[in-house]
Amino acid sequence: RYRLNPRFLFDALTSARALVDEDTKGARQVVTELSEFLRYSLVSRDKSLVLLKDELEAVRLYLSIEQRKYGKKLEVRFDVPGDTRELKVPGFFVYPVVEYALQCALKTRGGKFTLEIGTAVVGDALEILVTHSGNELEETRGDALRTLAKRLEEMSPGRSCLVREQRGNETCTRMRLPLIMGDEREPEIASDHR
Repeated sequence: RYRLNPRFLFDALTSARALVDEDTKGARQVVTELSEFLRYSLVSRDKSLVLLKDELEAVRLYLSIEQRKYGKKLEVRFDVPGDTRELKVPGFFVYPVVEYALQCALKTRGGKFTLEIGTAVVGDALEILVTHSGNELEETRGDALRTLAKRLEEMSPGRSCLVREQRGNETCTRMRLPLIMGDEREPEIASDHR
C-alpha cells in the first residue's frame, strides 16, 4: 500500500492528460479508475483482511489503466469462480504480485504478452495464481516478493505459502492461504501488519 509505484501514478496521469483533448470520455475514465484504485488503498489500510472480490477489483482498475498504455500488446484474463469471491485475503495482497508479474512480462517478453489471474478453493485453502508470459527478472530473483511471503507465513505459520515456478515460456506465482469466509471474524494478526 505504501509502496505504490510512482511510475504507475505518473503514467496514469500522463495518459489522462494525453486523452483530454482527443478523448474526453477516455480521460475521465482513467481519472475515475485511478481515483477508485487510490480510494481502495485508503479504505483497506485499516483492515487486516478484505474480500477477495474487492482486492481483485483494485487489481482490475490497475490493469485497465495499464492497458491504455500498452493497448493490444497486453492481454489480461481473470478466472475467478464465484465460490472464491467472498473469501477474505490480506489487503493489497494480490496487487504487488500482479505489478511484479507485469514488470517481468514487459522486460522479458517481446511483442504481445499475457497476464492471467486465477483463484480456486483447494481442500481447506484458497489458491491464487498469477501467471505471466516471460521469465522472472534476474536482478530481483528471490527478493522481489520476499516481504509478501514473510507476511503470509507470519499470518498463518505452516498454512500459507508463496511459490514461483517457471512453466515453459510462462512464470506462475502461486499463493496459498487458509479459507476465511466473508462473515467470519478476522483472526488475530500481529499488530505490525494492521
